Amino acid sequence: MARIRSVHPGQWTDEAFVSVSAFARLLALALRNEADDQGVFEWKPVGLKMRLLPADDVDVPALLAELEGVNIVKKFEIDGRRFGAIRNFGKWQRPKSPQRVHPCPNDITHYAALEEGLEAAAPTRGTALGRLLCDRQDGTCHYCASEITFYRKKATSLEIDHRIPVSRGGSDHLDNLVAVCKPCNSLKRNMTDDEFAQQFTCDELAENCETRRTEAAKVAKQLNSPASQSAKTANVELDPQRKDVGGRREDVGGKTPTPSASVSAPSAVPSAAPAEKPPKPGKAIKARLATDWTLPDDWRDWATTELLPGGAGLAAIQPWINRAAARFRDHWLASGQPNAAKTDWLAAWRNWIREDVDRGRAPRREAPKPGVAVYVEATPGLRSPG
Repeated sequence: MARIRSVHPGQWTDEAFVSVSAFARLLALALRNEADDQGVFEWKPVGLKMRLLPADDVDVPALLAELEGVNIVKKFEIDGRRFGAIRNFGKWQRPKSPQRVHPCPNDITHYAALEEGLEAAAPTRGTALGRLLCDRQDGTCHYCASEITFYRKKATSLEIDHRIPVSRGGSDHLDNLVAVCKPCNSLKRNMTDDEFAQQFTCDELAENCETRRTEAAKVAKQLNSPASQSAKTANVELDPQRKDVGGRREDVGGKTPTPSASVSAPSAVPSAAPAEKPPKPGKAIKARLATDWTLPDDWRDWATTELLPGGAGLAAIQPWINRAAARFRDHWLASGQPNAAKTDWLAAWRNWIREDVDRGRAPRREAPKPGVAVYVEATPGLRSPG
């Protein structure tokens, strides 16, 4: 499977690299895409020719021999199968989640400089390092040898531990890091690896891990039991009744909401939907504009006073206020945005009128003669009488 690889700028001046032919250099770069995350690839010249240089008339076995001659790649054999390794592969390539496809003996690990790649990953705290340590230990805890998992909610979830704690001089080097289960890591605390081994045997640690796992399973079973689920529906408080006042939601009689008595036992008949929680004291409640909303008289009086400070021209301004109220109602009823729910619709109406005035949509007053007020429409198509 082809993989994305990086090319270091120093590659182009490497003495071994520049000493081979152009096609050999091209093959050396292409082999990085072919190799697995250890820098190992299958030594099959015919397959490499078809995948890496399909349109070029070249002799791939000769090119591989040329690269092997300058120590860019190294051929080795395991169980009758031939493989190749790329020199210093781990020094320049940093896969996030390394995948091992081909076998890699110790001498090839050193040849591909995989130790440098592991040391660079050691200070990292994340899934990649955890998987690397877990794979190195065959998926078992370093202390109790029980199987560990990456699922954090389980009692045996993987954790990374320092064999020698940092507080006692330990480092973040890969040799000082091990993958352990949660019970062992909690029990070890600030002890060193040797101190922990002297105090507890592997069998004792495995028994402790199994006990923790059984206890966690019992707790999970109790939380998911029908009795526990029914208990969650008890002590539900209901909202007091409310009524619409000018598009706002208020308590009946203007009283402060008071929680009703707690329900001592869950109802035998489940409700269609869970009851809403009562509002917190002093917290305003948002509500949408009522579908049958009409402009209240006191709201109209406020808009008239805002537009006509002197009270003159009352009849002339009413058609515009009616139109503004219609736009106000249609806009908020059609809106699906979160801000379509308001805590104070009267304040929203006042801001609506003020915004029309600021943007020049409201009629303006002109007084050519003393004591006579004349209003000029700002909105095309809307005329004032007279």
